[in-house]
Amino acid sequence: MGDIKLPCYSLLMTVYKNDNPNWVDLALQSMFNQTVLPSEIVLIEDGPVSEKIERVISNYSALNSIPIRLFKNDINIGLGATLKKGVELCQFNFIARMDADDISEKTRCEKILKLMVENPNICLAGSDVAEFEGDISNIKAYVRLPQKMNDILKFAKRRVPIRHPSIIFKKEDILEVGNYKPLLRSQEYDLIIRLLINGKIISNVDEILLYQRIDENFYKRRGGLKKGITLAKQRYDFYKYGFYNYFEFLFFASINIGMSIIPNSLRAIVYQKLLRKRS
Repeated sequence: MGDIKLPCYSLLMTVYKNDNPNWVDLALQSMFNQTVLPSEIVLIEDGPVSEKIERVISNYSALNSIPIRLFKNDINIGLGATLKKGVELCQFNFIARMDADDISEKTRCEKILKLMVENPNICLAGSDVAEFEGDISNIKAYVRLPQKMNDILKFAKRRVPIRHPSIIFKKEDILEVGNYKPLLRSQEYDLIIRLLINGKIISNVDEILLYQRIDENFYKRRGGLKKGITLAKQRYDFYKYGFYNYFEFLFFASINIGMSIIPNSLRAIVYQKLLRKRS
């Protein structure tokens, strides 16, 4: 890293009862193997979790190489509300996100922090990701994301311009725009839009630094009229924020509704052929 001094950072991670203990283990292992380690891990159990997950957490706590500050929600309150709580609990201004079923490249945090230190106007940065199924060697698709603000603003009209578990952000900027909202879905999209309309700068490292797990239900979970209506309502929020004009709201809300009601097999084709770069 030369003479560049990288800041201390917190890692924010949540787990809940349906998480696979083996996947939680791999996710934590990838963070304990980072070339630049977090100064703390804020880990929140969103409601009661299995004994196996508790054992995984205890095993990493016993290593003593990274302090794990464990918090427990009495009941499951959802990812948005839990992340909002987690941001407030983190002791450092730089906060890295991680999901309980993904795997980080060992240089992920080092490279993203380097980008943010060299460009101090950036308040949030992520990276490209590789989607895998089952084993990390079974790559299904690569997701390339924009780096420049003009491209990010255009991309954000259609889809969220970051991959949530890859990001590092500055706590002060997240709190300035109101923190995460207690949403059940697409918490990061709402947060990103609020950052953009407040003139905040975000970016992505043009490199695969995260492996994001998908499964046979990946496309099914993106379907259903209820899901489509929820996403359409979020588009309306973006209109109220001033990010969309009315015609943009109608256009993208219609796409959300349409994508939610088409057959799962067709939805998979759209994602694979139009929204991903294949391996």
